[in-house]
Amino acid sequence: MKNIIPASAFPLKNKDIKIRINRRYVIGVVVTVLWIAAVYIAVGVFNVGANSFTGSLSLIASVAVPVFWLRPYRVITDRSRTGVVESVTRQNKPLSVIIGFLERDADTVVPVVTVIIECEDGNITTKVYRLKRDHYQYAEALADYYKAGTLVNCYRGIKYPKKEDNTIIIGNIAHRLCIVCGNFDDRSHTICRHCRSTFVE
Repeated sequence: MKNIIPASAFPLKNKDIKIRINRRYVIGVVVTVLWIAAVYIAVGVFNVGANSFTGSLSLIASVAVPVFWLRPYRVITDRSRTGVVESVTRQNKPLSVIIGFLERDADTVVPVVTVIIECEDGNITTKVYRLKRDHYQYAEALADYYKAGTLVNCYRGIKYPKKEDNTIIIGNIAHRLCIVCGNFDDRSHTICRHCRSTFVE
C-alpha cells in the first residue's frame, strides 16, 4: 500500500484512553504471571501429577488459560497502524457461535458487521462486531461509517478503528464514533456519554 500516512499517537487530550489501555495491559501481564506462578507452586508443593501424561496435559492447559484469555503478548505485538477499508458486510447470524450447541440460541439471530482492512504494510486485518439482537439500526450506522475505500487509523489496544473524518450523519444530525466503546454520539457532546472517554479526532 502506498502514500499512506502512518497512524499518529493519541493526542494529548486523549491521555485518559492511553491510561485505560496501559492499565489493561499491565493487569493482563500481572494476572498471567501470578497464575503461572500459582500453577508452578501447586505442582511443587502438592506434587500434582505432572509426571503422568494426563497430569502434564492438565498443567499445560492450566498455563495456557491466561495466555488465551488475557493475551498478555499484546503488550509486544499490538501496535497502531493505518489502513484502508477493503470491504464491509452487514449480516444476521445465529446468536450462538457454535450452532446447535445451545438450542435456545440456535434460532436467535443478531446483526454482525465485518470490516476488512488492508494495512499500510500489506497485511489484512479483519474486525468482526457481533452486536446485540435489537441493535439493527446501530449495525446499519456502523456499516455506513466503515465504507469501502475509507482511510482508518487502528490504534493500539482499541477495538474500533477511526476513519480520517470521524463524522457520520444519523437522523440529519452529525455524530462521531467513540473508538473505545463503539457508540455514536452527537458531536455537541465533549465526552462519550456511554463510557466517559474523550473523543479522538
